[in-house]
Amino acid sequence: MMKKLLLSLLVLAGVGNCVVINAAENSAEKKVAPAVKAAAVEKKWYTNLTEAMEKARQEKLPILVLATGSDWCPPCKRLEKEIFSKDAFYKSAAGKVVLVKADFPRRRPQTAAERKQAEAIARQFEVEAFPTVLLLNSDGKVLDKQVGYRRVAPQNYLESFKGFKK
Repeated sequence: MMKKLLLSLLVLAGVGNCVVINAAENSAEKKVAPAVKAAAVEKKWYTNLTEAMEKARQEKLPILVLATGSDWCPPCKRLEKEIFSKDAFYKSAAGKVVLVKADFPRRRPQTAAERKQAEAIARQFEVEAFPTVLLLNSDGKVLDKQVGYRRVAPQNYLESFKGFKK
C-alpha cells in the first residue's frame, strides 16, 4: 500500500513538474517573440516583363531576369535554395533591382499567361540553358548574362553581374 502511494506521488510530482516547465517555456516565448520579429522582406517576382520594365523605368532600376526549370533542373534548384530563398539576397536587392522569373516547370502547374510570358522572355533573350540569369537596364538592354549556377554569398549575388551598380 505504501509503495502504491509513493509511486502515485512521484507520478503526480513528475506531471506537475512538466506542466510548470511547459508554462514557463510558453511564457518565455511570449516575452521574446515581439523583440525577435524582424521587418518582412519583399520577395516579389514579376512574370510579365512589360510590367517589370514599367516599374524599372519609373524607379530607374535595372531588371534581374531568372529563366529556370524550378522543379526539375538541379542547378536551378540549387540556385533557388542557396540564393533566392535567402532573406540576405532580398535585403541586398531591395530598392536596387526589379525581379522577373521565367519558369519552365514540368510538374508544377502554370497558367497559360505565365507560360506565354516565360516563352517570350526565353525567345527574346536567347535562353538556351537553365538557369540563365540576365541583368537588363530599364529599357531591356542586356548588361550581363550568366548561365548555370555560380557559388556566391546571397548578399553579394547582384554584385557578381557586370553593369550592376550598388
